[in-house]
Formats: sequence, structure tokens, C-alpha cells
Amino acid sequence: MMTSVVFFCIIFVSILCYYLQRTSSVIYLSGTSFALISNKTLAIFIPILIISLLVGLRYDVGVDYLTYKDIFEYYISDDLIESLKSSGVEPVFTLLCVLLHKMNIPYYGMFIIMTLIPMYFFYRYFNTREYLFIPAMLLLYMSGVFFWYMNIMRQGISFFILLYAVGKLSDGSFFKYLFWVLIASGFHISSLLFLPLFLFYYIHKPLFERSVFMLIYIITWIFSKDLTYILLSLVEPFIEGYYLKYIDVINTLEMSGGTGLGVLALHISDIMLIYMSPLIAKVFVEERYELYYNIFLCGAIISNIAGMNMLLSRIPFCLISMRIIVAAFSIYYVYNHWRNLKMHYKLAFSICLVANIAYFVGNLINLEYHFVKI
Repeated sequence: MMTSVVFFCIIFVSILCYYLQRTSSVIYLSGTSFALISNKTLAIFIPILIISLLVGLRYDVGVDYLTYKDIFEYYISDDLIESLKSSGVEPVFTLLCVLLHKMNIPYYGMFIIMTLIPMYFFYRYFNTREYLFIPAMLLLYMSGVFFWYMNIMRQGISFFILLYAVGKLSDGSFFKYLFWVLIASGFHISSLLFLPLFLFYYIHKPLFERSVFMLIYIITWIFSKDLTYILLSLVEPFIEGYYLKYIDVINTLEMSGGTGLGVLALHISDIMLIYMSPLIAKVFVEERYELYYNIFLCGAIISNIAGMNMLLSRIPFCLISMRIIVAAFSIYYVYNHWRNLKMHYKLAFSICLVANIAYFVGNLINLEYHFVKI
């Protein structure tokens, strides 16, 4: 029950503030002509603050929550070098924790800051893409990206920074893209996978035809377990730092699959997005839809190969999470062209939407939400 209250509160505030900033450009002090604050600034500040408090003040929500709590309380000190050695996590994350430690901020303050950072980049990304905000915001929760962020916080933060970075790449800002990818890698090393993806800027169409990609997707999904061992042999030599303690069980460490319906829902959603891709790619050429789609494509293939392996499944997280932008383009187009849309696209979109709603409901039901006792 508490989980539903928290997330519906977040969604309600986000939508309300979005429409607030569209009403007028500024809010005025009563009886004066002095502009106090722009509605746009307010519409960004309020949801970021509320989300940071509601999510940052959670307790033991997410599989790695207590691990991060222990890292901050027992492995972080005022000495940056010593903290880097003892914590075994990336430098930017460690640096922020050291600064917070120096200011005697409690562990829940760290979680608030680590929620504020990704939300800031999420809202900054949509500063010039307001038309995508509502569908992307809904998909952030419906597709499970935000729930995953609460599980794998460092990598979750990286994704939001990388989303902002890809936005810069789509605008042709290569230096800014490189800069933010490197910053993201300071939270999680897997962000370095985005370094060669600047080449996608020069590719103005999907990497594969729809039928070819759907075939690859289905094959990698069906033969996931066999392909997982190949991927394991490739990444095992590069495992270091915090993950070294899993080296002896990397072959057997798997996520709990539950009923498997959630995973099935995501696969169905992805297949429907692939099916709709030729239509959406033709429409959003200037917006560089294919850039996000190709990143999602790479993530989907790697994710299928990684399967349910606890460590490998984290590698493509930032790549496949671009599905929220791919899907946001689809929702925006379908919403504005429903009447003229061909029946098979209507059906594909409806299946995709139902799959995401089902996945969201499943997360709300299965996640127990608690707050810290301050």
C-alpha cells in the first residue's frame, strides 16, 4: 500500500508541475510586479525535491540498499585515497560520499543526494524536449527503470547522466557527450560502454531491419542460458573492485525470477517497440530517434544474452534503459495520430502499453516500502 502511495504521489506531482509551468512564464509577488521565480524553474525544483525526499528517505528498499549504507558508514572516511581503497567503488561516487562524510551527513542524507543527482539530469534532459516528458516520465516507473535504480543505485545514477549525455550527442556536441560519459563512469564503470557509441551519431537509420532484429532478439532470448556462458568468459577477466567477492560464484549467481511474468512482460513490450520502429523512425528523423533506438538495440541483445545472471544483467542496464525514450517517441506519435494509425500498429501499441502497466502493477505489489526513522 505504501509503495503505491509513494509512486502515485511522485507521478501526480510530476504531471501537476509539468502543466503548471505551461500556464505562464513567471509567478509574481502579490501586489508587485517583481518576478519571484519562473514557473519552469518551480516545475523542475518541486518534483526533484519531493522525489529526492520520498526516495532518499526510504529504508531497506532495494537489494543493495544495506550494502550502500554499510559502505557509507563503515568504509568511507575523511581520507579520499583510503576510502577509494576500502570501498572498492568508483571515484566520483566515493568522492561525493567523502564530502558528505566530512559534513557529518547521516547515511539517509547520502541517499537523498544520490536521488537528487539523477533526477536533476532527468529533468535537464527534457528541458528542450518537453513534448516527450509526460510519456517518458510515466515509462520511467512503468518499465521498471526507476525500480532498478533503487536496486543498483550507482548504475542507476549513471544511466540518468548518460541519458543527458546522449541528448548532447543528438545535438552534435561531441565534447559534452564525452565529458558526461566519463563523469557517469565515475559512478559505474559500465558507462564506458557508451564511449564508442558516439559513432551512432553518423548512422541515420536502425542498425538492422525490423525482421532481422526481431529474429536476433528472439534467438538470443530463447538460447539465453547457452549464450550466457560465452559472455561470462569474456567479462570474467575484467571483474575487479567490489565485485571481486563474487568471482567464485559468478556462474551460478542469479536473480530471483519470481513467476517470470515480469520478465515476459518486458520482452513483449520490447518486441512491440521493435515492430513499431520503422514507422517511428520515419517520423522523428530530426529528433534522432534512431540514435536512441540503436543504443536500445545493443542493450536488448546483451540483456537477452546475460539472462538472469546477477552480475551480467547489470552490464547492459544503461543501454537497454533507453527503451523509455524509444517508447516515449512511440507514445507521443500514437497519441497524436491514433485515428489515422493502421490497425496492426494500434494493436502493437496496445499490447506494449498493457505489458508496461502490468509490469508496473507487479512492482507495486511486490515492493515493500519503508521510511527511515529519524
